[in-house]
Amino acid sequence: MIIGSLIAEIFVYESQSLKDKRTVIRSTLQRTRNKFNAAAAEVGDADLWQKATLGVVVIGGDQAHAERQIQRILRFFESDPRLEVVSRAVEYL
Repeated sequence: MIIGSLIAEIFVYESQSLKDKRTVIRSTLQRTRNKFNAAAAEVGDADLWQKATLGVVVIGGDQAHAERQIQRILRFFESDPRLEVVSRAVEYL
């Protein structure tokens, strides 16, 4: 069993308040959970209105599966026009 983790710092375009940011982040996290069957949460920068740090964890039978899932999730984040992935950190255990 392999655990893959992704920490992504996200810039939220067009966010003018914490309410705007939370709407985008909540939607993104829920779609990530549903589409990829992954654990996902906002893990930092909760008090900033244009920046968020998201944490995502997947479990796979082998490292190749976990890597594919993390890469798919990262592409999913990058394809959202409301967001920009500023930095990312990936780890496999």
